Amino acid sequence: MFKVDEHCNINTFTILYQNIRGISNKIDEFLKSASPNASQVICLTEHQLRTEEIRNVNFSQYTLGASFSRQTYSHGCVCIFVPKNIQFHNINLDQYNKEKNFETCL
Repeated sequence: MFKVDEHCNINTFTILYQNIRGISNKIDEFLKSASPNASQVICLTEHQLRTEEIRNVNFSQYTLGASFSRQTYSHGCVCIFVPKNIQFHNINLDQYNKEKNFETCL
């Protein structure tokens, strides 16, 4: 998590990163543990969901900003959730992804 010194005149920006190791049965538990932090961005690795499954994950005040899901192998995968009230642009990095070796999204 990145936090600017409180004496600076700059807003705080927080990123929550979690290697979730499969999110299917952990969504409620994850939301309870994440809510006190109120991060602007949530980055998850190893969510283990297919493209259509990760699109259906509901993190109340967040929307899926970017993701990569494996097509051939199981497990792995990465995603980024951003608050619904923040404007963002997804950058397609699919050409750089190689299942089991390099999985990224932006």
